[in-house]
Amino acid sequence: EQPIFTTRAHVFQIDPNTKKNWVPASKQAVTVSYFYDVTRNSYRIISVDGAKVIINSTITPNMTFTKTSQKFGQWADSRANTVFGLGFSSEQQLTKVMWSFPQRRGCRVQCSSHSVGLPNQMTF
Repeated sequence: EQPIFTTRAHVFQIDPNTKKNWVPASKQAVTVSYFYDVTRNSYRIISVDGAKVIINSTITPNMTFTKTSQKFGQWADSRANTVFGLGFSSEQQLTKVMWSFPQRRGCRVQCSSHSVGLPNQMTF
């Protein structure tokens, strides 16, 4: 795998019980890396907090990254059976991740108000 870019973000997962609230996956912003595997022709988003893997998401052609606010976006990972949310310190960081979802392989990027709202405990 080759790293395409790395950024820092607050990582969240949707509460598996309510499917409505965000649960922080880390206490502070952590490194989030976007990788490309030439052999498999696949993309992954990986984030590790210390020794704990908090995101290991293979990007598939049917995944949608949804920008829900100026600095927050989310996508559903059916393999991990969760929805991941990323909160950034700038809109530029969010845009970089948003446009890295490979539309050329069929992924869609959209802006929508039909997604889970911003976590209450997060401010930027």
